[in-house]
Amino acid sequence: PCHFIILGDCGKPPSVENAVPRSQFLDQTVFANGSKPLYYECVPGYRRAQGTFRITCTESNWSSPTLVCVRKDCGSPPQLYNGDFDVTEGIEFGATILAKCNEGYTLLGPKSILCAANEQWEGGDPYCEVVKCEEPPKIKNGQITNLPIGSVTFGTVITYQCLRGSLIGNASIVCDISGEYSSLPPNCTEGISCPNVILDNSIKTQGFGPIYNYGDTITFACNNDYRINGSKTVICGSDNQWSPLPTCQRIICANVPNLENGRKKSDNGPPYNFKDTIYFTCEGGYRLIGSHSITCNENDEWSSELPTCKRIVCPDVKDLENGKKTPRPDSPYYFNGIISFACDAGYRLVGKQTITCNENEEWSSELPTCERIICPDVVVKNGSKICGHGAPYYMNDILHFICNTGYTMMGSNTITCQEDGHWSSEPPSCMVFSCGTPDILHNGKIIGYRVYNTIQIAYAVCDKGYYLQRGGIQECLASGWSEYSAVCVSKYMLLY
Repeated sequence: PCHFIILGDCGKPPSVENAVPRSQFLDQTVFANGSKPLYYECVPGYRRAQGTFRITCTESNWSSPTLVCVRKDCGSPPQLYNGDFDVTEGIEFGATILAKCNEGYTLLGPKSILCAANEQWEGGDPYCEVVKCEEPPKIKNGQITNLPIGSVTFGTVITYQCLRGSLIGNASIVCDISGEYSSLPPNCTEGISCPNVILDNSIKTQGFGPIYNYGDTITFACNNDYRINGSKTVICGSDNQWSPLPTCQRIICANVPNLENGRKKSDNGPPYNFKDTIYFTCEGGYRLIGSHSITCNENDEWSSELPTCKRIVCPDVKDLENGKKTPRPDSPYYFNGIISFACDAGYRLVGKQTITCNENEEWSSELPTCERIICPDVVVKNGSKICGHGAPYYMNDILHFICNTGYTMMGSNTITCQEDGHWSSEPPSCMVFSCGTPDILHNGKIIGYRVYNTIQIAYAVCDKGYYLQRGGIQECLASGWSEYSAVCVSKYMLLY
């Protein structure tokens, strides 16, 4: 059929998740403008969480739905005594949860329940019943000491005792999770005994007898130098026999080979018995790696691994700065190997000239160094250096000296810096030069001499009746008094 929509009317209402229009609106396809509101309802198993159930038609448009429907939940499941529910799938509408019983209990009734649309758990009432065992069996010549009142349930322990004879088997049996007993009940047997036993190279530490009945025990300990093989404790069995007896075996450690490049020494062996000790040493030029001794222990084994002898090798030595070493290493430096050092010309050695490789793979002393040879500075009083550079002065440097005017040099005017850091000779000294007393002046006299700036000058005067013809002043030169000696001439000398 055709449906005509009048201008302003609304068509099919919008869909709302998990909701449908109420039943009276389901068959309606056209809704008049301004008609009564349309109402929704949540589908079974869902409930309104927010918004309103209604929408309205206004001028061909539905108002926007605000209804939100969410799944209902059934809350916590009912209590399951001696068990619990697995809620891994949740507790909301449609969820199925499984019932599980604790250990020792059996599930009766439905295995699961369902969360229904009415927010109730449905499907029945599961419950957990304790596991039960049959009545415990009775035994001949014995009795149960703790028979429970009522049923025997999971975990119950039933204990037996003998009225006559010896109890063979487990004195107690337990009702287990399968509803069965953990073992068969014991037997009570009369007349079971075991013979006294003596174990070679041992002593008894427990169970001294001499009468041994079923279940009695003996504990053994081996003498020194022996170790036990098997269980140290034996028990008298229902067959009138002891459980397997141990043996005491002499402790012997394996023979030890000679050390390569070394020796071994022991006060005993071979064979080597318990607590025997072997001592090791290495030949000259080798050192021991490992323990210096090993001892045979109670397990037929040596207390540690065998040592080895390693050749003593010292580390290489770098060349000296401004020097050299001999010999140069064509092979490693072994024990007692010696290295000698020498410095280049102009340098001297500070430290040991030789070093030796010792037993600790170390050199006997620190490496020396080469120090440049320096002679001390020289100052000559009343003189100076006329050639050569300033300090410092190295080997083969030469100094030349002169004295100031009026001084004469005592010693060599040249010195050389030598390889021992000393000058070839003491530096010279500059002494004041002296010409001594001036020559005798005839008909006059020298009235004295003075020193002016290290220059000696003599003064002359003539006797009465004489005059100074020349040389009233004389200067002391390196060659003696100046050439022009004073001369006194008579004032009355005849002139021809």
